[in-house]
Amino acid sequence: MVELGLTYAAAGDQPGLVRAFDHLRAHAPGLVSDAAAAVQRPAWGDMSFTPCSKDQTVILAEALAMLRGNRSSTCVTYVTRADQLRTVPHGPAAAHPMTRIDADLTGIRTMLLRSLGAS
Repeated sequence: MVELGLTYAAAGDQPGLVRAFDHLRAHAPGLVSDAAAAVQRPAWGDMSFTPCSKDQTVILAEALAMLRGNRSSTCVTYVTRADQLRTVPHGPAAAHPMTRIDADLTGIRTMLLRSLGAS
């Protein structure tokens, strides 16, 4: 998705760049945050904030450099400028926090109902 976002940027496809950047913010927030910090550009703001195209492109370029060629779909790693090895969560761990909380609450509710014989 990093490469796709950079491709959209190079083609001048603003909506495509925004979609790719937002996808990465949702699915790889640590990578985006670390890349943004490294290049001193904002990746987040208030709820409606989206960085300008130039900042998105700079952040994505840094993220690509941090990935150092890793293209695994299940174990994505990257290295920060401070030489810290980090991973991008995959699967349920990568879900939005509210999604995880909702899933946990549903599981707890089901378990409680079963224990009370009300399932």
